[in-house]
Amino acid sequence: MSGRRSRLAGRVLAALAIGLLAGAGSAVAAPLTSGVYLPGSSANPRLLDRYAKEVGRAPVIVSSYKDWSSLPFSDQELNGIWKRGAIPMITWEPWTSSEKPFSLAGIAGGRYDRYLRRAAGSAAQWGRPLMVRFAQEMNGNWFPWGHTAGNTARGYRKAWKHVVDLFRFHGATNVIWVWSPNEDSGGSYPFAPYYPGDEWVDWVALDGFNFGGSEGWPSFTKIFGSTYDRLVRLTRRPLLIAETGSSEEGGDKPEWVASALAREAPGLPHLRGVVWFDGEHGDADFRVNSSPRALAAFRKEIDSPRYAGTRAQLLATPPQLAGAAAAPSPPSGGYGAPSLWEKIREKLHGPYLVAALVLAVAALLALAALVALLVRRRRARRGAAATAPT
Repeated sequence: MSGRRSRLAGRVLAALAIGLLAGAGSAVAAPLTSGVYLPGSSANPRLLDRYAKEVGRAPVIVSSYKDWSSLPFSDQELNGIWKRGAIPMITWEPWTSSEKPFSLAGIAGGRYDRYLRRAAGSAAQWGRPLMVRFAQEMNGNWFPWGHTAGNTARGYRKAWKHVVDLFRFHGATNVIWVWSPNEDSGGSYPFAPYYPGDEWVDWVALDGFNFGGSEGWPSFTKIFGSTYDRLVRLTRRPLLIAETGSSEEGGDKPEWVASALAREAPGLPHLRGVVWFDGEHGDADFRVNSSPRALAAFRKEIDSPRYAGTRAQLLATPPQLAGAAAAPSPPSGGYGAPSLWEKIREKLHGPYLVAALVLAVAALLALAALVALLVRRRRARRGAAATAPT
């Protein structure tokens, strides 16, 4: 009897082991998740329903931006996101609504701990998982907490660790900390010195856009590939693209969208989700419905099985991913890049257009003068031949 029980127990343990392995394998092989930053959805979550209907799939990550003028976590907003099957991702920016910064040294030194304790308490009280992207794009020089006068990478790391430690101490262990530099533009914006370490980071993320126009028309892999390679050598934490989008100006946006979502993003082994910035920035219109063709391309790809990842699958992602698998090479075509003539035409605007017209007129006048000179010489030779003695 005891032998039979032992064999039965052995089979049960084996089945459990197989189930666990299968679960781990499915987490690794899970499809990508889609996400969105949708202006106005924090106050009106019904906009998320309209967006889901428009693109054919509900977002799994819903991004928003909060400053330090008020507490970042609202139960009403978070519940509206959660009940739609998504996870909130709060980009928490340490400045006021008028963009007056809170210093990194002050954060690290405890000057704002009262505010931080209240924020941690509200996150802990909500209780469900939520992503917090604190002080993003620190490797750039466009935010006051970034690579600007008076800041150091060490100071940034100390501020980050202080915030995370305080949240954990006050029970906000449901917060998933997302460290999110900007893509480094081929090494122009190094980010490794700002990394706080795996102990204080749960996920990593990257921001990067195809701004188009006079800034060129890079592919998705051209934007993110080299940065991705450096990032996966720095840490094996799972990765999100936390902000991305493409302009309409300067190339073929539908082709860019199709290439980015169908063949480029799935080629980044550590990537688990893509969050689209569905808004405008300056002259760049990143919205998925900036044109009917752009919307059709986005809808086709985001509604495919590649982006069928669920919130449960995203939350089941292993905390460490295997290997430092490199990004593929950027595509040589098929991502809507303009032709040589279109590139030249794109460059010809403003003072460049005036200069080009002046050069063109000067070239035409020079050509006309050369033709007139050649005609006169030819006539002169004919005249000399006609009067010459035979």
